[in-house]
Amino acid sequence: MESRVFFGLMIILAASILAAEPGATSPSKATLEDTNTRLIVSSGRLVSLLDRVRSLEHVAADADSSSGLFRVQLVRGIRPVGEIDASQMSSRVKSRSDETVEIDFDHARVGAHVGISLGERPGETHWSISVRPKDAEVSVGHVEFPVIVTPRRADGSEKRYLFPMFEGRFRPLSRQPLWRPHPSYLFAQMIACVGNGGGFLLWTDDDQGHVKAFGYTNRGKVARFGVRHQMPYRPGKMWESSYRTRLTFCDGSWRDAAGIYRKWATAQQWSGTPLRDRQDVSDLLRHPPLCISTQLDKENLADLPDRLAAWGERFDVPIIYRPLGWEKYGNWVGIDYFPPSIGAEQFKDLAARLRERDIYICGFISGYRWTTHSKHFNKKRNRALATYFEKHKGPQVCERTRGGTLLPFKAEGRDSHRICRGTPFGRTFLPRTARSLFDLGVTIIHDDQDHGPYPGGVESCFDTSHGHPVPCGPWATQATRDSLQDIRTEAARRGLKKFFVTKESCTELLNMDLHAYQTRIFHKSTRPDLIPLSQYLYHEHIPVIFGWVTARSRSQWDLAAMLVYGQIPSLAFWNAPAERPNSIPAASRTLLADYFAAMATHAKPYLLYGQMQPPLVADVPSRRKEIRRIRGRELRRPRVIEVPLVIQSVWEDAGGKVGLFAANTQESPATLKVPAPGKGRWHATTYIGAQGQSETDLTESAELTWQLPPNRLCSVIFKPGK
Repeated sequence: MESRVFFGLMIILAASILAAEPGATSPSKATLEDTNTRLIVSSGRLVSLLDRVRSLEHVAADADSSSGLFRVQLVRGIRPVGEIDASQMSSRVKSRSDETVEIDFDHARVGAHVGISLGERPGETHWSISVRPKDAEVSVGHVEFPVIVTPRRADGSEKRYLFPMFEGRFRPLSRQPLWRPHPSYLFAQMIACVGNGGGFLLWTDDDQGHVKAFGYTNRGKVARFGVRHQMPYRPGKMWESSYRTRLTFCDGSWRDAAGIYRKWATAQQWSGTPLRDRQDVSDLLRHPPLCISTQLDKENLADLPDRLAAWGERFDVPIIYRPLGWEKYGNWVGIDYFPPSIGAEQFKDLAARLRERDIYICGFISGYRWTTHSKHFNKKRNRALATYFEKHKGPQVCERTRGGTLLPFKAEGRDSHRICRGTPFGRTFLPRTARSLFDLGVTIIHDDQDHGPYPGGVESCFDTSHGHPVPCGPWATQATRDSLQDIRTEAARRGLKKFFVTKESCTELLNMDLHAYQTRIFHKSTRPDLIPLSQYLYHEHIPVIFGWVTARSRSQWDLAAMLVYGQIPSLAFWNAPAERPNSIPAASRTLLADYFAAMATHAKPYLLYGQMQPPLVADVPSRRKEIRRIRGRELRRPRVIEVPLVIQSVWEDAGGKVGLFAANTQESPATLKVPAPGKGRWHATTYIGAQGQSETDLTESAELTWQLPPNRLCSVIFKPGK
C-alpha cells in the first residue's frame, strides 16, 4: 500500500516538473508576475491585471464570464458569419517562463495562439496573437485583443478615457462609448482608462499603418476596453499581428499616459526629427506667418493685395492668404474645381500681384470628397455636378460599403462620396489637383476634410474591382504618403521656395511627410472634454496651422488660446472680404503684436519648437459655461464645462529651459503663484510681449508671484541654475 502511494506521488511530481518546462502541456490557467505586475488568464479570460505599485486591480471582479481574452469575427466573402469569443474555446498553456506565457486556443471554427510577456518598462506587458480559420472559404474579419473588463468607477468617482480624436478628448466613461480606427480617424494608436488611483494605457507599436480600432463598450458597472485589429480578408489564411499590443500602467493623469506613448512615438522614424532640425520645412513656417482667410468671390480683387499687405506691415510678418470659395462651384465643392470661381486668368493675376507683396496663397483641396448635390444649388447646377460624377467614372472609383452601395457623406447641405485612394484614380488625385493649383500661382497645398488615410475597414472599402486588398490595410497610408511625396516633388521641380503641404487633423505616421497640420485646440471653450493631446505628443516635430479664429470676434478667448497653445495665428473673415488690421478689436491687435514680438525675441524655442509639458499653475481663475450645441447640433442634455480665464501652457526647449506662457482674458489683472518647474535652482525672467519685466532666482521649494495684465501675452522663462 505504501509503495503504491509513493509511486503515485512520484507521478504527480514528475507531471508538475514537466508542466513547468517550456513546451510542456499545462492547465488553462496562466500567471505572469513581477514586483510591478500580476496578470492571470484562466479559462480564456483575463481574470486579474494587478498594478502592484499602486495596489490597483484593473479587472472587474463582476466581469461577464462571456468576455474572453479576445474575440474573432469571421467573414465569408465580405459578409460576417459570426464571432467566436475566447471564453467559448478550449485552451491550454503551451509554454511558460518567468517572463512569458504562450497559450493555444481551439474551437471547431477557428484556432488561435496568444503570447503575453512582461515588458522592459516596469508595469508594462506585451501581447501578440495569431488566428487561423478552419474553413478554407472563411477569412478573419477582425480580432479584438486584448479585452480588459474594468470597473467604471474608482474610489467613488467615475473613470475617464483618453482618446486621440481630432485635437484630443478626455471623457467620462458615461459619455457615449466610441470605437474609432487608426490611422483613418485617430491620430495615435492608443486609448487610456484612468481613475483617481491610476489607470492603464492600451496601445500598439505599428509603424506601417495597419488598421486597428480602439474603444470601449459599457456593460452595467463595467467597461470593456479593447483593440480591434482589422485586416484584409484572406480566405483560409492565418492572420498574425505584425506588431505588438502593449498595456502599460500609468498614474491618474492623462498627461502621464500620453507621456508613456510620446516617449515611444517620438523615437520612430515617422516622428523622430525635431522641427528645429528638419531641413524640409520652409522658412515661411519658421517665421512664423499670419494666415488670413476671406471669401474670394466677395472680394474687390483690385485692392485685396493692399488690404492683406497692411497686416504684414502692422505686425512685420509674412502673410499667407487662404481664399474661401475659390472652387468653381463654391466653398468645399469638389472635385470639379476648375476653372476657379473668379476665372483662371483673374486668379493667376491676383496670385502674381500678391507674390509681389510677399503674400502667398494656400489652396485648399476638399480631401477625397466628391460632391454630387447641394441643397443650396438650383437644379441646373446640381445636374452639372451629377453629370460630372457619372462622366468621370465617380461610381467606379469611390468607396463602397459592404452592401455594395456608394459610401455617402452629408455635410452643411452637401451630398458627397469619397474617392478610394486605393484606385489608380485615387492614387493620383491629390497630386493632379495640386499641379493645377500650382499652375494658378498657389504655393501652399492643404488637404482638407481628410482626417486620416481611409478606409477604416468598417464602413468601406469593399469594392473588389479597385485592385486593393479588401477592406483595408497599410496600403492606404502608403498611398497617402506617395501622394504627399508627389506633391513635394512637383513643388521642388518648379522651384517653389515658399511651399509647404498640410492636412486637416494630425496623422502621426505622416508627420515627416507633412510640414504642418490643422487643428483647433482653442475650441476648448466650446467643446466639452477637449484637450491638447496632439500638441502634447508631437508639437516639437510638426507645427499646427490653419485653425481659423473669427477675426472680428469681440471675445479674445479663442485668439489668446490659439497663441498660448502654440498654434500659428490664423484669422478668418467668414463669408466676407478682408478688412484692415484696425477692423479687429484693439485687444486682439495687442495680443497679436505681443505674440509676434515675443517670437522675434525669446518665445520661438517654446511656442514653435518646444515640447509641451504639464501646467505649472495648479489653480487659475475660471468660469462655468453651459454648452447646449456643438457644431450646430443640439445636445441631448446641456453640458457644463469649466473654462479657464487665465490660459496657460508650459514648454521645454532643447537645452532644458522651460517657458511658461499665459494670457489673462479677464478685464482686471490676475495674480498667480508660480512654482519652480523642477528640482534645483532656477533663474526666472518675466515678460509682457517682448519686454522683460523682472528677474528672480528660485529654488524648487519657492514660488514666483506673477502679475498678469488683461489681454496681454505674458511669459516666464526658467533657466536652470548652477
